[in-house]
Amino acid sequence: MRAGIPPLAITLVCATAVFAVDLTTENLASLTAGKTTFVKFYAPWCGHCRAMKPSWDTLMQEYQEDQHVLIGDCNCTGDCRTVCEQMGVQGYPTLKFGELAALEDYTGGRDLENLRKHAQTLKPMCSLDNMHLCDDEQRRNFELLLALSAEDLDAQVEKIEGELAALESEYKAAVERLRLEYYRLEDEHAAVVRPKTTGLASMKAIQAANAKTEQEL
Repeated sequence: MRAGIPPLAITLVCATAVFAVDLTTENLASLTAGKTTFVKFYAPWCGHCRAMKPSWDTLMQEYQEDQHVLIGDCNCTGDCRTVCEQMGVQGYPTLKFGELAALEDYTGGRDLENLRKHAQTLKPMCSLDNMHLCDDEQRRNFELLLALSAEDLDAQVEKIEGELAALESEYKAAVERLRLEYYRLEDEHAAVVRPKTTGLASMKAIQAANAKTEQEL
């Protein structure tokens, strides 16, 4: 009879299962709504990201049921790439916290103890579910949006998303133009420099030969 998997092995596998909040362009708004966020922007190949993963995974697990704070991951090479670009992420891992529309850089320690201490300082913020935390201007903005019909709200969301998509397209086109210009300048520079470099090398070789001849005389 074939031996089954030992109960202890099953227990160990279950114990190592890790809870994770994987943010994406699509779920970002819904998952962070009404919550203060603490996000790790990372790339899977990044050594520093892998080093802090156990501590970060533990922190995410500890806050998975929290009603006011969201601890999450944003894979900048995957479904969260557009968010990373919008946030201006340039290195990995980058940690940011606060209100989604105005995230601040976290510059503290990246061990579990320091991450926990910082997470404990995160507080509920103004949101549709926490109107009592809003100032007068924030409440007025919510009231204006709540007064819109579903059709008008959908139209405004579609308009803004269209504008963001256009901006993203323009940005990518500009980056591509810069890339092509870089290669053009590089080729132009090489065409001018290469002949001079070759000639200079020959001159220096002759100089060395002349110096050696003079020493022998």
